[in-house]
Amino acid sequence: MPLALTLDAELATLAPLQPWLGTAAVINGSARIALSGHGTLGAPLLSGSVAGDALRVDAPQYGVYLRDGRVRAHLADGGIAIDEISIAGGAGRFTASGTIAARNGNAGARRTEIAWHAEDLRVTNRPDLRLVVAGAGTLAVQERRLAITGNVKIVEGKIEYDPAPPGQLGADVVVVGRTTRAEQRDSIADLPLTLNVDVDLGHNLTFEGSGLTTALEGGVRVTTAADGHLNGRGTITAARGTYFAFGQKLTIERGQLFFDGALDNPALDVVALRKNLAVEAGVEVTGTVKVPRVRITSNPPVPENEALAWLVTGEGLGAGSRTDYAALSAASAALLSRGGKPITTEIAQSMGLDDITVRSGGIGGGTTAGTTGQVIVFGKRISDRLTLGYEQGLSIAANALRLEYTLSNTLTLRAEAGTVSGIGVYYRRTYD
Repeated sequence: MPLALTLDAELATLAPLQPWLGTAAVINGSARIALSGHGTLGAPLLSGSVAGDALRVDAPQYGVYLRDGRVRAHLADGGIAIDEISIAGGAGRFTASGTIAARNGNAGARRTEIAWHAEDLRVTNRPDLRLVVAGAGTLAVQERRLAITGNVKIVEGKIEYDPAPPGQLGADVVVVGRTTRAEQRDSIADLPLTLNVDVDLGHNLTFEGSGLTTALEGGVRVTTAADGHLNGRGTITAARGTYFAFGQKLTIERGQLFFDGALDNPALDVVALRKNLAVEAGVEVTGTVKVPRVRITSNPPVPENEALAWLVTGEGLGAGSRTDYAALSAASAALLSRGGKPITTEIAQSMGLDDITVRSGGIGGGTTAGTTGQVIVFGKRISDRLTLGYEQGLSIAANALRLEYTLSNTLTLRAEAGTVSGIGVYYRRTYD
C-alpha cells in the first residue's frame, strides 16, 4: 500500500506530556518536529528533523537540576543522527553527538555510537551528595549490550554516608516477597551493560560517615567482568582524614584502599592514631572490606593493654582515678553514638565546637588552679596542635579559658585566663 506522510508540530511547552513522564522528575521546554514519509507501509522511507530548546530536567529528590538544554537531530539511513545534545548543570555543561542505528539495519549500516563530553557539570547537588564532574567518552551498542567507555574526573564533591537511613530496615531483616539487598546488588550482572571507565577522584572530594571524615584522592579503573560483575583496578587514598574510635578522634596516618578485583571488596591498609600524646595509640585495619582485621597499635610500641589505655583515656595504666571520666566518656560513645562519634561530640559540632567532656582536670589531663575537681570542658580544635577550651567547674563556682599549643609529644605551651591567669611551658615524661 502506498504511503504518503507529512507531520509538522510545534510544542511551546512539554508540560502536557508530564502525566506520561511520571512524578520522579519535572521535564519542560519547547520542541519542533518536521516529519515526512513515502514508499509503502512495508518499506517506508522517512525523513525529518527534531529540535528542542530551553529543556529542563528537575528531580529534587536526586539533587538533579539541568537547564538550558538543546537538541538537534534528524533521520538518516533509517536511523537517527544526533547533531547536538547540550544541557547545563551548575556552571558546566554536558554535550553529545553521534548516531542511533536502526534496530534492523543492514550489515553496512552505521552502528549506534555517541560521543559525550562533560565540563564542570554539576550532576547532583543534595546536602548529603554533591558531585561536579568532567570527562569524555563514548556510548555504543555492541553485541546487544550498552558499552560505556571513557574517563571521568570529580572536580568537586561531598559524600555523607548514613549506613542505616531512618525508615529503612536493617540488612538482617527479611520480608517475604521483597527483594533483599544482596539480590539487588547482584542484579547489576543481569543488566546488558559493559563499562570501561577511568574514574579520577581529583583533590576536592570529601567523605563523611561512620565516624570517618576525610578527603579522598586517587583513581580506579572500573570494568565489567565476563560474569557481568564490576571489577576495579587502582588505589584510593584518605588524605587529611580523622576517624572516631573508642570515643576518641584519631588522625589517619595512613589510609588506602587497593582495588585489584571485585569493586566491592578492596584491600585495606589503614592506621589511625590519637596524636600529641607521649604514646600515640590507635587502630590498624588490614585485610579486605568483607574480611577486615583490626588491632590496637601505638607509637612507640607498647603492650596492647597499655596502648588501649592511652587510646581510651589519654593516660597509661598507672594514671589513677583521673581516667575514670574519660573511660565513662568512651563507654557512652560506644553505647550512644551513631557511626563511631560520641553523642557529646555530635552535640558539640551542632554548636560549632569539637567536643564536650567531663574531666577531673583541664584540657590535656592537667589540673587548673581554680577549677580543681570535676569540670566540664568545651573544646575547639583550631588545628592539630592548637586547642582552645573553656572549663566550668561542677563542684565549685569557677571557670577558666585555656589555649594550648603542642610543641612535641612531651612539650606543651599553655596560656590560661580565669581565677588564676598565666602562661607556661609543660613537660611530660612517662617512665615504664
